[in-house]
Amino acid sequence: MADLQYALFTGCFIPARLPHIEAATLKVFDRLGVQVTQIVDASCCPDPTSTVFADKSAWYVLAARNISLAEEQAKELLTICSGCNLTLSTVDKDLKRSQKLRDTVNSVLSSVGRRYRGTTEVRSILWLLYKKIGVEELQKYIVKPLNGLRFAPHLGCHIIHDLEEYDNPSDPASFNEIIRALGAEPVRYKTERLCCASFSRFIDESKMIAALDEKLTELNELGVDGLVTICPTCFLQYDAGQVEVNLKAKKRHNVPVFYYTQLLGLAMGFSVEEMGLASHRVKADRLIQKLV
Repeated sequence: MADLQYALFTGCFIPARLPHIEAATLKVFDRLGVQVTQIVDASCCPDPTSTVFADKSAWYVLAARNISLAEEQAKELLTICSGCNLTLSTVDKDLKRSQKLRDTVNSVLSSVGRRYRGTTEVRSILWLLYKKIGVEELQKYIVKPLNGLRFAPHLGCHIIHDLEEYDNPSDPASFNEIIRALGAEPVRYKTERLCCASFSRFIDESKMIAALDEKLTELNELGVDGLVTICPTCFLQYDAGQVEVNLKAKKRHNVPVFYYTQLLGLAMGFSVEEMGLASHRVKADRLIQKLV
């Protein structure tokens, strides 16, 4: 498929805490013919929840600086983190709409020899797989379909804004469709849209534990083969956070958690080792046994 060249913004969370997801995603991109060039000297996106409230001006400037690095490559900026996508796409759109804001940001950027020009677009991994490549094209790469496996989709909160361009944010179908492309069944469930409560940790940890427990309890009762997401924060919440819930709430949850490209890679024929499943806190032994 032509025209699949992007400047890749990995953010800081995935390389620092989930490098196995980055490695798996790059392997899948290469197989799909998606050519990515890492953005050199990028900073944190910065975070769309804490930084924007702490210093919105700094949030705009830092994000604009990151976008300007992609503009130098004359490529669209591709994100694999929903939080990064929320920040970068929001800032990009705001700067394109407001000349005054753009001038203010560029005035600051000039002190470090940079300038935001508004010459690129910010794209999410969901947009890439669903809208740009498409379900039918994805299915051509599937050599080991995940037939008989049932996964609970968890889109997370930060990607909802992105859906306005190609899906219905109130009842999105895109994520479910790319899960079906693997041969697997996306399971609809009551707590599907429940936030992972990551940022409640710093406000009221008990509420975070309760939110995780509520979703994990339902998924255990449904007997799903795992939860799948495209948000690294949500991934860590339900993977490492699940261990925390089991310890603090004295539960025995056992729901494996996957970043979507890991499952896509398995369906493409990559090994369990290549997709980094050994790095998960909640082991995917049941899924591996079914694949074998």
